[in-house]
Amino acid sequence: MDISEALQDLRFKIHDKDVIEMTDDELITCLNEAIQYVASYLVGQNSPVMVKNIVIDTEEYTLPENFIKTAGMFPIKITGNKLKWLDYEPGESLTVRYFSTCPVVTVNDEMPFAHDALNQITIKLAAIYCGNQLESDIGQDKALLDEVNAMLAQTIGGVAK
Repeated sequence: MDISEALQDLRFKIHDKDVIEMTDDELITCLNEAIQYVASYLVGQNSPVMVKNIVIDTEEYTLPENFIKTAGMFPIKITGNKLKWLDYEPGESLTVRYFSTCPVVTVNDEMPFAHDALNQITIKLAAIYCGNQLESDIGQDKALLDEVNAMLAQTIGGVAK
């Protein structure tokens, strides 16, 4: 799903098909917040959806900006944004699996999740954020957020927290 499709879905959910209430930039801001929430939830549940690999062939390595934590045990030490390979031997390489965040999206991008269910949950959460910005009745936000968390848990096979 591309971002323009997501924006159409989001406008439909917040009843703003005529682009009266919110600009595309405002919607993308809400969508990015929702993407980061869903990504953080997935990382917190150790979901393989958020795992990436880096191949290290030097003793010291600067971690990618999207690095959150390692996904497994590796002979490394992390200090700040630097990784040190503890038993480094020249000529060898080490693949490190790690949990990552999602990049910030723009109107020309694709939604970050391969699973459509995660994208739909993200759009629903973005609609809640938009409602808050529009100062809609936010009294039901806790219940909606609980529903989003339950959908996420069901989608990834976890247990709602």
